[in-house]
Amino acid sequence: MDSSIRPSTRRSRIFAVGLCAAVVAGCQAPRGPGVDEDLDAPMFGGSRPTTYFIAPTSDVIHARDLAAVARVLRRYKTLDAAERALVRSSVSRRLQGLIAFEVKRIEQLPRYRAARAEIRKLGDLRLAATRSAQLDGEIRAEAMRALARRLGGMVATPVRGADNRSAVVFSRIDGDRVAVRDAAYEIDRPIASLTEGSRVEDASGTAATFVSSPPVALAAPPRPDDERIPQ
Repeated sequence: MDSSIRPSTRRSRIFAVGLCAAVVAGCQAPRGPGVDEDLDAPMFGGSRPTTYFIAPTSDVIHARDLAAVARVLRRYKTLDAAERALVRSSVSRRLQGLIAFEVKRIEQLPRYRAARAEIRKLGDLRLAATRSAQLDGEIRAEAMRALARRLGGMVATPVRGADNRSAVVFSRIDGDRVAVRDAAYEIDRPIASLTEGSRVEDASGTAATFVSSPPVALAAPPRPDDERIPQ
């Protein structure tokens, strides 16, 4: 060792080496049977409750999604023909937007990108246009099937009355056709708390998929209907 190193520095180095050895020995010390060890304890600092965000990513509902389910409380009002037409128009516009999104996603799949590349190589412009139209039809059909699987055949659309109750209208979806039910129903959760894809159960317990869109304005019901639907 260099004799030029001062005693204080030398003592510091000895202390540091000793401290490291003690830490390593403590980490490697075997634990005998009967020693309590909390394997679930946090490694650093105190534990805190874990926050979960509800965001279903498939058609299968798990226990973690249950908090996202809204349920019908009561019949809010019967829709007239004009109101049903407004709801149908709102649902159709939203479906077109969702289909367009699915089309963009599906046309990026490798098989469709390869098919598009082959069409661009065709020298016959008329044949290329025909093949391109056929491919567009195939992509749209697949997009509609994917959307139908995700929506599950029935959707819940937000509506707004003069009394600002949280209410929805249920509609059956069959391809491009929208069959609107003849009544709006009040639900047990604020509309603002529902996100795209949340589930809303009708009076029979059938789950619909909530589609986020501007609430359709309804006329006020002729009288309040507080008859609760049996749960």
